[in-house]
Amino acid sequence: MRKLIVNRLAASFGVLFLVSTLLFFMAELSPIDPVTLSLGDSATPEQETMKRAELGLDRPALTRYAAWLGQAAGGDLGRSYLHGHDVASELVRRLPVTLALCLGAMAIALVVGLTAGIAGGLQPGSIADRVITLVVSLGLALPGFWLGLLLAMAFAVHLRWFPVIGYTPLTVDPLAWMRGLVLPCIGLSIHAFSVIARQVRGAVIEASASPYVQTMRAAGASSRTIALRFVVKNALVPVLSVIGLQMAVIVSASVVMEHVFALPGIGSMLLEAIVTNDMPLLQGGVLLVACFVLAINLVVDVFLGALDPRARPA
Repeated sequence: MRKLIVNRLAASFGVLFLVSTLLFFMAELSPIDPVTLSLGDSATPEQETMKRAELGLDRPALTRYAAWLGQAAGGDLGRSYLHGHDVASELVRRLPVTLALCLGAMAIALVVGLTAGIAGGLQPGSIADRVITLVVSLGLALPGFWLGLLLAMAFAVHLRWFPVIGYTPLTVDPLAWMRGLVLPCIGLSIHAFSVIARQVRGAVIEASASPYVQTMRAAGASSRTIALRFVVKNALVPVLSVIGLQMAVIVSASVVMEHVFALPGIGSMLLEAIVTNDMPLLQGGVLLVACFVLAINLVVDVFLGALDPRARPA
């Protein structure tokens, strides 16, 4: 297991380095001049020269890249061209919103997806299985942000059970914080739990038909023992990679859901940075999202290695 963790950590750092390199040089290709963005069109040539030197833009690109990489490794992601805010501080300020949204959606997707998939797979063809299959098909076919809007229309606008938009910090009012996250978390989790439920159902049906399960039944083992100790455990191994992929999708899709429900998280910040061409803000946000996705993949790989010795390096 130690070798597996070391290998995956090394691969994650390699991917992070490639992502940071792509981010920097793609920002270099932007036609927007950061000096003009910071000072506006009315700045004099002298002011532009001073600002260019202040931002370090008068140095060669490779020199600036090496400096940016060193600063990023130390936690300094620069300052916003538009507002002058420290990018790292802005990310830390918005991080709790995005974390609460993503963790809530992941929890719903895992609990509902695993429960529905196992229930359907253990009784294929039953009424419950058909209902689950119908719900999963709808969840896969309909866009999550559109379902989120429908939920907001039904439960926030008409029934007034939840707020339509906005965010209340946990420290201000825990109940209002939870009510404000219910609809965004459900909307963000719908596609993920549908994928997980479908994969788990198929894996459970396949495991139930395997020779060792048939042997256990012939030996007189109870259905409950077979399901819990053999079928579900073996069915989860091939599904773990799908679960990891869906967790990464939730992190990426949170950008859209934050915009739909006006949540002041990292996703909203990224959209604002794209619209205003604020490259330091965009680079910092994308780098943080990449770290989230790599961390999720690392955890899934470690779990997979713990459950299946064949996934460990020789």
